[in-house]
Amino acid sequence: MRYEFEESFYGIEDVQLLSYGIDKKQMFRMMIYDEVRDVWYCESEKDIIRYKYVVNGNIRLNDFRALEYIQDENGEIWSVPNNSNEICNDVKIEDYYILDGKCRKDFIFDKYVDIRVGVKLLKVSNLHALTYILFQPDGRIHYLEECVIGELDIYSSCMEIVFGNRVSGMSINTVEGMWQVRIYLDGRCVIKDYLVIKRHLNRKMIMFDYKV
Repeated sequence: MRYEFEESFYGIEDVQLLSYGIDKKQMFRMMIYDEVRDVWYCESEKDIIRYKYVVNGNIRLNDFRALEYIQDENGEIWSVPNNSNEICNDVKIEDYYILDGKCRKDFIFDKYVDIRVGVKLLKVSNLHALTYILFQPDGRIHYLEECVIGELDIYSSCMEIVFGNRVSGMSINTVEGMWQVRIYLDGRCVIKDYLVIKRHLNRKMIMFDYKV
């Protein structure tokens, strides 16, 4: 069976297929980059029960083409191989926002204030994974979280997930610049955004600006 990973990252070095077979043994397989199609791929003849893609050794994402998603004993969501071309995922993004509880624009915070990034979802049925990544201006990951949405055989017409972000303890020289926000639904990037953190000239505060 052929496995393909299509998502792009700044500074991506390698992608691996992490899988478990019938023997319940963990296996890593290096994926090959196809420059023409701009995808990472590999072939596997083994019977895979569940799998994920691992980017640069630390970003673990599911496959939006999977047949379904299952949860392991640690609560992590995994993809189940899909031998057909049909994509069963119909979860929709209804709304996305960045806010501080007061307004949606003109953010001025000190470095200890929590800024929230929220996503509203529609048609949530069965298990899915929402992965949130916040990149610092230098490209390093500041915050990464995989959130389980839905429950097996339970349907929800609307669901809201909120992620908190703190920059406490960081120097102004580190936080100043453009921060990237990425949200993945079952391994597919559904939201790309940014936060611009600026030095306030009159007060020792940090200003967050954003663009949807």
